[in-house]
Amino acid sequence: MRNVRFIGIGVALLLVAAGVVVVLAQRPDTDPSDDAVAVAVGDGPIGVAFDGTSIWVTNSLSETVSRIDPTSNTVTATIDVGDGPYGVASDGTRIWIANVLSDAVTTIDPTTGTVSATIDVGDGPIGVAFDGTSIWVTNRASDTVSKIDPTTGMVSATIDVGDGPYGVASDGTSIWVANSLSDTMSRIDPATDTVTATIDVGDNPVGVAIGGASVWVANLGSDTVSRIDPASATIVATIGVGDQPSGVAFDGTHLWVTNYGSGTVTQIEPTTGDVAAARRVGTRPFGMAFDGRHLWVADISSGVVSKLDAATSDLVGP
Repeated sequence: MRNVRFIGIGVALLLVAAGVVVVLAQRPDTDPSDDAVAVAVGDGPIGVAFDGTSIWVTNSLSETVSRIDPTSNTVTATIDVGDGPYGVASDGTRIWIANVLSDAVTTIDPTTGTVSATIDVGDGPIGVAFDGTSIWVTNRASDTVSKIDPTTGMVSATIDVGDGPYGVASDGTSIWVANSLSDTMSRIDPATDTVTATIDVGDNPVGVAIGGASVWVANLGSDTVSRIDPASATIVATIGVGDQPSGVAFDGTHLWVTNYGSGTVTQIEPTTGDVAAARRVGTRPFGMAFDGRHLWVADISSGVVSKLDAATSDLVGP
């Protein structure tokens, strides 16, 4: 049996065992951000992405995806997908959903809000990213990454990485994969589909983001964020944040980190590594995306997505 990691305690418990993710949650009695926009979505919202027009949220317990209009702050569609929808990404034409319990990826037509295809990948797909040419999916129970041709919907390569691959991102040159059970990052050359570097990071790395000429990874078990120089594939900084950091996003100026265990979001100045005061956002924040002005933060336990003004660090009011 593989290692068992308990990610989160209390209100929401994310259990990862044998490459399978199960989220157990209940809605809290009070919302610590009761004066802010909190868009109600499905149960167990976890992944968030922006496609240039809409916010897309995976609801891991409802087996649905919510489409949010970022102007009106309303849900405009709820789409049934596979079992345990988790990671979400846009290729500019379709929305891609990694269904961790279905071992498949679902594609959605963003205009009609309908499922257009289901593609089998490895065991326990969690993370998904687009590099401008291909879709990349981390298969946590297979210790692999699937490369998909978005035009044909065919898996064109399967690449062995570290143990428990989780988050994935592209910097335009390489694909970066956080291996949550081996505490490493894998750098993949998309031209050759080979791993060109393996970097030791913190304990239980999960979220990955690109920005400020760096690769950033949230180490959930270390309460830190690692900053990696992509050219040398070396760690240039390790920054302490809140409890159980999970999601990371770059807004063009700052890095933002969701702290699942603290119920907060942390802002980091990428040049100096200075950490601003943490902002309370929901109860168990996890996934996060930037829409050009606002950050959208999914709260697993409360079934809502909060809207944060990236310029002021303030939650947006109704």
